[in-house]
Amino acid sequence: MIFRRTAFAVALTLCAALLFGCAQRIAWAPSAESVNLMTTPQLMQEAAKAYDQRDWARGELYYGRLLERADLSGRDRPLAARRLAESAFESRHYNQSLAALDLWAKADKKAVDDWRWTDLNIRSLAALGKAAALEEQRAWLAGRKNVPWETRQKAALAFFDAFYADGHPVQALQALADAYRLAPDGPSRAALEKDFLVRLGALGDKDLKRLAEAAPSEARSAFPYALTDFERARREAKGKDDWAESWRTMRAVLAASQLESKDVLARDLRELEKKRGVPRTGVALALPLSGRFADVGQKIARGASLAQWALANAGQETEVRVINTEVPGWPARLNELPPHFSLVGGPLRMEAVKEMEPAGLLAKRAFFTFLPSLGDVREGAQAWRFFPSARDQARAAAKLAVDDLGIRNVAVLAPEEKFGRHMRDLFAEEVAARGGHVSVTETYPPGDHPEWGKSVARLLHVPFKSGGTAPKADFGAVFLPDGWAQAQVLIPNFFFHESGYLVFLGPEMWSRALDESRDLEEQYYRLTACSGAWDQESPAARALQSALDEQGLGAADFWVALGYDFVRFAARMGGLDSISPAEVNGRLARMEGFDFSLAPMSWTPDGAASEALHLFQPAKDGKVAADPARMHESIAKALSRRELFIKAANTQRQGKASAPAAVPAAPQLTTPGELDRD
Repeated sequence: MIFRRTAFAVALTLCAALLFGCAQRIAWAPSAESVNLMTTPQLMQEAAKAYDQRDWARGELYYGRLLERADLSGRDRPLAARRLAESAFESRHYNQSLAALDLWAKADKKAVDDWRWTDLNIRSLAALGKAAALEEQRAWLAGRKNVPWETRQKAALAFFDAFYADGHPVQALQALADAYRLAPDGPSRAALEKDFLVRLGALGDKDLKRLAEAAPSEARSAFPYALTDFERARREAKGKDDWAESWRTMRAVLAASQLESKDVLARDLRELEKKRGVPRTGVALALPLSGRFADVGQKIARGASLAQWALANAGQETEVRVINTEVPGWPARLNELPPHFSLVGGPLRMEAVKEMEPAGLLAKRAFFTFLPSLGDVREGAQAWRFFPSARDQARAAAKLAVDDLGIRNVAVLAPEEKFGRHMRDLFAEEVAARGGHVSVTETYPPGDHPEWGKSVARLLHVPFKSGGTAPKADFGAVFLPDGWAQAQVLIPNFFFHESGYLVFLGPEMWSRALDESRDLEEQYYRLTACSGAWDQESPAARALQSALDEQGLGAADFWVALGYDFVRFAARMGGLDSISPAEVNGRLARMEGFDFSLAPMSWTPDGAASEALHLFQPAKDGKVAADPARMHESIAKALSRRELFIKAANTQRQGKASAPAAVPAAPQLTTPGELDRD
């Protein structure tokens, strides 16, 4: 059995003082001689009477003397020790209380599972300022599996009180969160929530604010942080100016958290809504609903419609308006929307962004464009992004190569065009940031397909016409910033030179192409990977598809998820009182815990967006999540096959290599769309 170390060592040295010195400190108490004249049954009776009367000083004396008696039965010793600990604690003799707890634990091996023992122990250590022993006790308790829930619950609250009083709100909240995760069922979690709400209600506004600010950003939707945010918002919902912001916070807690007490919170919010009304939330979408990109725009609108329905089911009415950017004069129609349509998703093309500036739209509403970059528009000041950037894609590829696969030297084979050069440079920066190095770069003419094999040969330092085995490259991965159709022509050329041990990395446009891919020749792509925002196998994506099925709205994909995420995101952001960068960026800073169906996005304090993209590998009928461990194994197998091939070729009498792998027929090439290169 594990007990406190520091606290117990001190307490045991004080045990004698507890048992023999109390009578001298209590002037009005019976003399030691009169207590000694009592029989043990009489002393037990007098001690019980003092305890029932909450006469803590007399109880401390009597129970201390009882525990000296050799004829006190083993059955009675645990009760006497417990009451001694309680009496000493109430008398503010905290060292004596710890010593008595030790006696109780020795008299009853199950004492440490009693919530009273744990509660007294924590509060005594806290009263003595023994922070190290307190943390040791917390860790010991958290590590025990079979602690009764009542004990764990009371301990969590005692730890909260102790840590918070000592000026450590982060530890105070963490103690509650740890206990909550170990709760056996819903009613147990609900009971802890109820107790915590009582404590929150007793805090002053400044203390509540301090507690709310101590919450980690990644856990704000979980207990106890969500309850802290809700209570703070409820108190701040005093005036008309504060109500909208407070309402958004409380609604966000109800939408994002998994609290057992959500019904209670929802009832409180409904009462406030009856008094102050429901703030109007409007979301506009600037999308192409006709023309070349109508299909994409309609998919985004479908996802937006589903999000509006989901928000309504959660009690949040959200107006959604879609403006067709393919119709002349669309900026004027967007300008005519009521002021509460302060957030706009889109546009989808840079040409539409250029139309907004002369109309003065950027100064009137906050635009979250569905573009990888904003061109000359200043991100975080004039507009914002809600879309993966080229750097996000380069970062994901570099992370896989350098961090996950341990490949320090990489190569780039890029098309001779602006997009290829831009991606090459970003990839080189991200590789260097991880301690890697782009050791060689090569280009190819985008429209001259017969020349591509020569570009691959130059990258591998082998004559193109030989078709023989290339020397082992001094790099382990190749970044190919082009479309998936182009990659399907380029990658087999490496196998033509027995260089299939290399890892081939691509941008996000591969991922969307693979969603539609069928009957892929997998043998060429076991070491191929790309980044992507849409993972149809993720729990969030499955939930989205389930909601679409329920409404008969078809299949989910990247574009549907984009519309679904943005409308929910905009509703969470709420109506903006001003379109100043400070206002928008401040709201973004408070968006922690949002449940994305796409890869999660985040924003820097100055409003620059980044997306933590997923990584995928091609599969026969689509794509699967990338598995770095399996890729490691595939690299080793590919190198082994290469060595065997070379050895076999060298043993042939005529010294001729076996026939190289045939390059498969090139697929129908398509130029990557404008939406991928904007």
